[in-house]
Amino acid sequence: IMRQIVRLRKMKPDDRREMEAVLETYKNALGID
Repeated sequence: IMRQIVRLRKMKPDDRREMEAVLETYKNALGID
């Protein structure tokens, strides 16, 4: 997941917002705040 977060910083804002929503779902599922 850390690699994905680093990759997020290089993305376009639209793609990034979409990925962040997916990551939020993963973090919630894993119990990470």
